[in-house]
Formats: sequence, C-alpha cells, structure tokens
Amino acid sequence: MAEIGNTRQTIRLAITVIAYPVISSALGEVVCVAGIRTDSLMQPEWVRLFPFQRRNLPKDRQIHKWDELEISVAKSTHDSRPESWAPNLDAFKKIGSLTPDHGWRMRRPVVEPLIVDTMAQVERAQATGRTSLAAVRSGEVLDLLITSRSAKELAAAATKAQAAAAQGDLFSLDETAQDPLEQIPIDVHYLVRYDDEPEPRRLKIIDHELGQAYRRWRHMYADVNAAIRTKWLDELCAPKLNTVFFVGNQKRFPDQFMVLGVYYPPK
Repeated sequence: MAEIGNTRQTIRLAITVIAYPVISSALGEVVCVAGIRTDSLMQPEWVRLFPFQRRNLPKDRQIHKWDELEISVAKSTHDSRPESWAPNLDAFKKIGSLTPDHGWRMRRPVVEPLIVDTMAQVERAQATGRTSLAAVRSGEVLDLLITSRSAKELAAAATKAQAAAAQGDLFSLDETAQDPLEQIPIDVHYLVRYDDEPEPRRLKIIDHELGQAYRRWRHMYADVNAAIRTKWLDELCAPKLNTVFFVGNQKRFPDQFMVLGVYYPPK
C-alpha cells in the first residue's frame, strides 16, 4: 500500500532494465535499474531504482532481468525524474521471476499495456509530463552501427573508474576492494525508421547484457562485433518477432533517449 508524501513505502516490481554501470562523481559506480510495478497492474507504471550499487550486493542477493522484487523505496533526493525512487538495498527480497517457460505469457500483461508506437510519442510525453522511461515499438530497424570509442575517452573513463574503486562504496560496510569498472571500447546504436518521421534516427544501446556479451565473446569469437551484430540485429530484431525497445533518458539530458533493453516476444 502506497504511503503519502516522501515517506518510505514497499512496492513490488518486475525488473525489465539493467543498464551497464556508469561512474557518478557524487555516488561512485551506479547502475540504472528499472522495471514495472506488479502491484498496480490496473494502472501499470514505471519505476527507476536509483542509486543502485549492484556489484556490491552479495552473490545470493544479485538481481537479474525479470526478477520480481519486493523493495522498500522513498522518493529520490538525487534524481527528480518522476519514475525515480531511492531503494533500500538492505530491505528487498526476490519473490519470483517472470520466466519465459510458458512462452511470454507471464511478461505480456506487465509490459504490453505500456507500449507506444514511436519515439516521437515518447518525446512528446517527456515534454508534457517529464516521462523518462518507456516501451516503444522498434519501428523499421535498418542497421546496427558499431563504432570504436576514442583512446582519449576510454582513458578518461578508466581514470574515473579507478578513482571510484579506490574510494569504495560510501553506502556499504563492506571494506573489500572492488575492481574498477571495465570500459567497453565500442558504442552500439540501432538505426531505425518510424512512419511519423522523415529521417531515420540513431538510438544508443546501453544494456548491461550487451556489455557483458562483449566481455565474454571477445575471448570466444575472432570478430566480436560480428557476434554482437548477429545477436542484437539478426536475432532480437528478426521479422518473426514483435520487437520493443525499453528506452530511458539521462537526468542531465532529458530529451535524449537510449535503449536500455530489448523485449522480443514472437508475433
């Protein structure tokens, strides 16, 4: 039951988004974790849990996409976006998982009431109501663009990651040193066309799964970029699927949306 004002409350949500970690100057290494409330399906709504220090959680408390959580939250003091809540990472429990064992039957009623058709609709919702999370149809996916990040950019990011690791987690009593966040040396974008726009648009992918795939597959494939292209373009955007992008914006750049995850049930 939701409480009034900024008092803490307990909610249930299904995790649909785990982005690749970033370094915050104020908070250290943080992750965008978001999902859809499962205790309010008559009026489904997005929830962003921020700040979330995922790597600091014990192994038995790690969260994954499609886990269903019961978690204590309060309105975030770091993030004014309407979907953002500050989680109490000492007070959550996993109560289930929306597995694909029965096709996508468990996931459809959670996600599909929130789907919109185009990115222009998402941007209008942001302009009028500050919406910062959405599920949008993929449109016509024209290509997957993979580019190398510059050496200067990677070096700057690595320096920030080393500083954050040396500082440690300000929110944890665990004094165990953590390895610096590894930088992924590529940027990946979808090139998509929507019927209500004259030109295609590029949507950057910052999904944690893509970063982890790069880290694993570079040791498995001679051409890791080709393997990523096969997965995120040929497989996840195959014609037999109803592909939907989970998108979100950055607090500093509210009009810039990125792909945080892909939902790909069969047609």
